Amino acid sequence: MFTDIHAVLEALNVPPSSPKASPAPVMIVTVEAPAAAKPKAAVPKPKPTVSQSGRNNIAQLGDNNQAVINPESLEKTWVITDDICRKLLGGTRSVGSIQVIVGAFMSDPDGANIVGQLSRCLPLVRGWTVQQSALPRIPDGVTVMASPATESTATSVRDALRSIGFDANLQILPTSTEIDITIGKKAFKRP
Repeated sequence: MFTDIHAVLEALNVPPSSPKASPAPVMIVTVEAPAAAKPKAAVPKPKPTVSQSGRNNIAQLGDNNQAVINPESLEKTWVITDDICRKLLGGTRSVGSIQVIVGAFMSDPDGANIVGQLSRCLPLVRGWTVQQSALPRIPDGVTVMASPATESTATSVRDALRSIGFDANLQILPTSTEIDITIGKKAFKRP
C-alpha cells in the first residue's frame, strides 16, 4: 500500500521542501506487526496413579469411567455358530429316529438361551426330532440323559458338548425312551 509522502510529512510537522532548499531530513518509521505467538509446547500432565486394595473395590480414573459390576454370563451371551454346530455334531453317532428334549429351568433366561441355540443345531442330525422343555428344578451344569439303548449316541453328544466348552455329564436311565439334555446354572466349564 502506497501513502502520499506529503501527507506523512505534514502529519509529522515537517515543512514541504522546495527544489532550492536542502532536502529535509527524512525519518523512516517501520512498524512491525507483532510476531505470531509461537505455540507453546504442551507440557505433559503427570499421569495419575490409582491404587486399590481390599475386596470388591472399583478403581476410577479419568472422566468417563464405566464399570461392569455383574458381567453377563456366558450362558446368556452364547451363540451357536455354524462352526460350533459342525463341531458339536461331527462326532455324533445316531441310529434310527430319536426324540431329543432340550430343557432349562422355567425361570432361567440364560439357560433358555442355550436351549434355543442347541435347538437350532440338533435337528440337523438325521432321524432326530428336537423338543424344548421347561424344567421344574434348577439342575447344575449340563446333563445328557438317555436309555441303555441310546447310550452310545448320548455319550457322543456329551463328548461333543464338552468339546465346545460345556460342563456336560451323562446319566443313563433305564426307563428313558429319548435323549434329554438339561441346561442348568453354570453350564460352561469355569477356569
